[in-house]
Amino acid sequence: MLPVPTVAQLAGFTGRPESGYTSFADQALAQAALLFTIVTQRPTLPDDPDTVTLVRNAILEMADRIYLEQPYAAARVSPYQSETIGSYSYAKSSTVVRARDRPG
Repeated sequence: MLPVPTVAQLAGFTGRPESGYTSFADQALAQAALLFTIVTQRPTLPDDPDTVTLVRNAILEMADRIYLEQPYAAARVSPYQSETIGSYSYAKSSTVVRARDRPG
């Protein structure tokens, strides 16, 4: 498997402070490195330094996306909330669904 970047590298890539990341950042980085290794079938870094930079940036971008989407995982699985007022119950879509379905 390709080397897993550090949280410090992720912070440098995104421009967000390293202290703002939770422990899930390490998991997101490992997942991204594994995904890249599986998809590209490349277990080692290439010899060309420009390609190494490209590979690292791709892994960091994937890790950032995984990290940022993690808090919304529950809403993606169950996009509707039920609400009861008195004896009347109904389901309404969550904010995540409304934002996703909004045009533009």
